[in-house]
Amino acid sequence: MNRQFFSFLVAAIAISAAVVLSSCGDDDNDEGGTEGLVYLPYGSDGYSVDGGGFVTSGAVVIPPSYRGLPVVHIAQSAFLNTDITSVTIPASVKRIGNGAFSSCFSLETVTFESGSSLETIGEYAFALSSALTSITIPASVKDIRLHAFQDCSNLATVTFESGISLETISEGVFFNVALTSIIIPASVKNIGPMAFAGCSNLATVTFANGGSLEIIAHSAFIETTAVTNIAVPASVKSIHIFAFGGWTDAQTITILGHANEESAIEAWGWDWQRGCNAIIVYGQ
Repeated sequence: MNRQFFSFLVAAIAISAAVVLSSCGDDDNDEGGTEGLVYLPYGSDGYSVDGGGFVTSGAVVIPPSYRGLPVVHIAQSAFLNTDITSVTIPASVKRIGNGAFSSCFSLETVTFESGSSLETIGEYAFALSSALTSITIPASVKDIRLHAFQDCSNLATVTFESGISLETISEGVFFNVALTSIIIPASVKNIGPMAFAGCSNLATVTFANGGSLEIIAHSAFIETTAVTNIAVPASVKSIHIFAFGGWTDAQTITILGHANEESAIEAWGWDWQRGCNAIIVYGQ
């Protein structure tokens, strides 16, 4: 037998054994999470939880602790393409891994327990979870990564908890999502490329008072043709190409920080209007 292959086989068996052993022993599950969940050490912080191929349907409850240590992480692809219908995420969880709940077509409810310490929602974490209709993002969240909610085709309501310190809405986070309105927190400084692209039901975009928005990236609101009026905050320093691409003359963009077109072009260049036919009002 090839020595390299043998080493790989031994390693694979060891990992499989660790997973099986970690998924057994409900007596070690301090807080009564869903039976069958897999727990693996996650650095020095505590444990990471995974469906492990054992939890594939129904309601999922993730416990706050396992073997006396906190559950701090939901593993990458933990419940990818499963038929789970709801998930309750304890306050102990700090990170949701990439693709953790991606393509969960039956997932209707995501509940973050009070006092959440969640900081990071990974790339594609909830992408294509088409049964999800609403979600509240905890105030502790600092980072929502690329395409986290992309193609959530029934996600009409996203609420950011008061006091959130999120600074960036990353690329494609709400790409092709069914949002009808959004209040962008005052903490947000950067709206990434295609962040709200293709949100054809999005009628109202509100920037919270006292905001510090600086950048609206390329294609950020492209083809969001249900918006009737958007007021660009005076704090904005840069708007990139096609930011409002596909907008029509039935829509209005109000520029709060510039008295006229010349002033806006001097600050942002010509390209910010590229592909945009909206009515633009200055100096309001």
